[in-house]
Amino acid sequence: TVRVWDISQGNNAVDLATEEGHSHVVKELCIIPGEKLKALSCSYDKTAKVWDLTTGSCLATLTGHTGNVNQCCAFPAPADGQQIRRVLTGSGDRKIKIWDWPSETCELTLGGEQHTGEVRGCGVFDGGRKVYSCSKDSTICVFMLAFDERTQKLLSGHLILKLEGHTGLVDRCAVYRQGTRMISASWDKTSKVWDLEKGTELMTLHDDNKVRGVVVYAEEKRAVTAGSGDRLKVWNLETGE
Repeated sequence: TVRVWDISQGNNAVDLATEEGHSHVVKELCIIPGEKLKALSCSYDKTAKVWDLTTGSCLATLTGHTGNVNQCCAFPAPADGQQIRRVLTGSGDRKIKIWDWPSETCELTLGGEQHTGEVRGCGVFDGGRKVYSCSKDSTICVFMLAFDERTQKLLSGHLILKLEGHTGLVDRCAVYRQGTRMISASWDKTSKVWDLEKGTELMTLHDDNKVRGVVVYAEEKRAVTAGSGDRLKVWNLETGE
């Protein structure tokens, strides 16, 4: 179930249409910015859905993955100010898919040849020109996308980096410093900082538990990680402490 809450009142202001909803666990949710507020959800039912958060109606169902959809995110707004049409999903079928959500069309599939395990996380960066996937196979793949200069139609994508160094499932990543740095969270009880220009590992942050999530903040000088333990950890990204 996906619900919209009014945090000033403490109750659900909008109940999203259950008859159009997911049929299994909802794994992830993100906001699609724009004039009309929308959300993107993904589920173990192998689909992703776009919702109108004002009316609670389902605007699109994205079908094509053959495994659990583990993460989803929206591309940046187009330069011409039009609505965001493009979204990204990552799945247990080892693939990431880029969608034109209003037409419910998959524009491009990547990762199936590069990953040997399920994709746990994915993301968009560098103004929508690059995407990444992180996997149960302990690796992170970075892809460069190619677009038609006139129409901005998505033409292709190719692997530009494969980051190897973790010894366990890589669950989530965060990109910062204008797309030149990445921090990854892994079940091998570490987070790693990567140089995305050189494709090299810069730093390893050791934890006592599996690391499942990471967020960069404080002018990109700090990161907070969450794992299977009962505490969050805050890290100085300049010193590793």
